[in-house]
Amino acid sequence: MKDSNGSHVVSFMSRCDGLSEVKECEALAVVEAMLRVRSACLKNVKFEVDAKLVADSICMPGVDRTEFGLMVELCRSVLVQEPKYSVGFMKGQANEAAHLLARESCFHACPIVSFDMKSFLNTIVLNVCLIAGH
Repeated sequence: MKDSNGSHVVSFMSRCDGLSEVKECEALAVVEAMLRVRSACLKNVKFEVDAKLVADSICMPGVDRTEFGLMVELCRSVLVQEPKYSVGFMKGQANEAAHLLARESCFHACPIVSFDMKSFLNTIVLNVCLIAGH
């Protein structure tokens, strides 16, 4: 999570066990992020999603009776309740740090263990910026 200046504030990590489709895991991540942000009483929040299908499904009307569709409906209901929240698509390259973080989290034996990741994230973001600049 970043503040209005773009500075890192806090990060969340989760693990999706089972044989879910990628779109379901991505939608679940948006649902969890929305619920955490709402419980923290934050307002005027933009959720950036790197999965175009997920972002489009949340932003466009339609009915989907699958697990994915139920998660999309939950996101839509939060957006109705919180009019200052929005969801938008962000290209995957701009979200490379999140993917590096997700890959790194696979090496932790216990999904419950958490630690201060600010320096780790700063290193990843710096590396992504350096790579993107070249």
